[in-house]
Amino acid sequence: MGLLPGMASDLSTIDPDDGKPWDFNEPEKRKKALNKVFTERSLLLIGSPMCSAFSQMQSLNWGRMSPEEIHQAKQYGRTHLEFACRLYSLQNELNLYFLHEHPTGAASWKEPCVTRLAAKKNVECVKSEMCVYGMTQEDETGTALIKKPTTFMTTPPALARRLAQRCIGGHRHITLIGGRAKRAEIYPEQLCREILLGLLEQVKVDGRIMGDGCLGSVVSYDEQRSEYKEQLAQHWDDISGKELDPVKVAAARQEEMSEYNKHQVYIKVPLTQCWARTGKKPIGVRWIDINEGDLKNPKYRSRLVAKEIKLDRRDDLFAATPPLEAKKLLLSLALTEGYGYSRTRNSDALKLDFIDVRRAFFHAPCRREVYVDLAAEDAEPGMCGQLQMAMYGTRDAPQNWEFEYGDFSGKCGVR
Repeated sequence: MGLLPGMASDLSTIDPDDGKPWDFNEPEKRKKALNKVFTERSLLLIGSPMCSAFSQMQSLNWGRMSPEEIHQAKQYGRTHLEFACRLYSLQNELNLYFLHEHPTGAASWKEPCVTRLAAKKNVECVKSEMCVYGMTQEDETGTALIKKPTTFMTTPPALARRLAQRCIGGHRHITLIGGRAKRAEIYPEQLCREILLGLLEQVKVDGRIMGDGCLGSVVSYDEQRSEYKEQLAQHWDDISGKELDPVKVAAARQEEMSEYNKHQVYIKVPLTQCWARTGKKPIGVRWIDINEGDLKNPKYRSRLVAKEIKLDRRDDLFAATPPLEAKKLLLSLALTEGYGYSRTRNSDALKLDFIDVRRAFFHAPCRREVYVDLAAEDAEPGMCGQLQMAMYGTRDAPQNWEFEYGDFSGKCGVR
């Protein structure tokens, strides 16, 4: 049909950058997907968020689950759905198209994020059945069509008209039980064809394809518009998943970069040096942003970490953590009369010191040649960072710190 294929970003596909599924309950995946929608400007964004948390059939399983498990399952699905609606809204603001599909009887259609989007003037909701598009499965008596009532929410009127086809009866339907519902998640070929034909019709109506078949402008935009900048400036808590104040995140990241500069964690070197010395590109980096406080008393903390992937097994790389029993033993000894303390001579009492070293790894020299990407806050064209001190996220950072404090303790007479 002359259309370029796009990409899929869901739980069944893998992000090539880290080898993990596109789970939109992960803040980093949401941020990355948001950036892709904004920068790549796909003509049509199709979404079918997980419906297990909202389906009528899934509700039959609630009786076998605890209230906590039910809440967790619903929240998981709701987070995914709300983010999908956020992407649809951005697509709509960019004067592009979106298509959302969920079972007609799903409770998701009553979710606030969906009802707000459906209320927009240029958004249409139409109902159909999957048997119209040739969706089939097999049961004990053979192959037959699946009805699966489905509602589509979309912006292109031509696409809405093509997806408003209804079942006229006259054929047998297979019930989606016994594991058949999972297999019915795959779109039949005829449905894909109808979506593409509706899209082509709409781009012609909108003048994006000229009469002679030439492709016109997909969208005109100004990257400096404040609302688009605001979309890309959004951040989420890597622990709770809640949205963070971008101003406070920027301040926390600047504080972290100040620590990097103070401890001279890396020096900037040409990218060509990294390739010449290692034969590979620098290790990627990412920000971990969290609010250690709460909404009333926020305490933002940002940490820049390396994304070094474990490619082999090394038993010598581990974070040496004393067992809980060691802590109990020390406390017991300190509180044992005659050993840890004396009722008559305080000078004989044992004293326990707990020392928390601020950004401990930054005090440990890097013991191998490591190159990392530069964060956007400190980036320079054609440059990367060569580590001088251990960096969080590198595999041997704990080992480097162990060598450093072990050497220091030895010099202080501790054995």
